[in-house]
Amino acid sequence: MHIKAWGGGGLNLFCVRNKGGAMPTETAIVITGIVLVFIVFAVALGWAAFYTRNVRTPGATYFDSGK
Repeated sequence: MHIKAWGGGGLNLFCVRNKGGAMPTETAIVITGIVLVFIVFAVALGWAAFYTRNVRTPGATYFDSGK
């Protein structure tokens, strides 16, 4: 987001006409790494939820049995 400091006002959210508007390679790599970590975490949670959806722990009290 770019806010002009001199009187013209207005917001330029895309900064297309800005000098050096391209993202540095290092920044793109860091952002990609962070996104990949979140994707791996989401896949791990999904895998754990899928493989433990019918697990019934022996000796535990379950309130949905209707007894």
